[in-house]
Amino acid sequence: MKQYRLTESQFSNFLVEAVKSVLTEVSGWDLEEGDVTWVNDEESGNKPYMVRIWTGKGYYLDAFAAYAFSEQHALDEVVAWLEKNEPDNSWFADDEVASMREELESEGRDEDEIEEEIDQNYYYVDATMEGASEPHYVRLENLSIYPYDKSSFKK
Repeated sequence: MKQYRLTESQFSNFLVEAVKSVLTEVSGWDLEEGDVTWVNDEESGNKPYMVRIWTGKGYYLDAFAAYAFSEQHALDEVVAWLEKNEPDNSWFADDEVASMREELESEGRDEDEIEEEIDQNYYYVDATMEGASEPHYVRLENLSIYPYDKSSFKK
């Protein structure tokens, strides 16, 4: 049996591609159409949007799609749907924000400083107009909202 030897450059390229492949899959770049949860129908907006939210654990960004009139409206639709349909609500950071607020208050920070600190890490979503019972915070880290493009899915 003939053995093949890779040059250092070939091995380096192989390794880079292998790592890139794993990172791509883990980060959701190879998202398949079946991985997306639709939260409403076409009557709810004029354009489909993809909303990717991180729960704060693991490497996977959950993928939700919503028909909406804007990115904000799409996020509102997803947050309202999550509140109604997902009992653990791990996508919401309400408890984290409450703890952060308490900690900053105990340090003697004023309200403006507290809000500024919270706004650096969390996004306030008032989806009550879309059916949520109360406003929620979601993590800004890894949050993305963009037009839904069916052609971007892994074949």
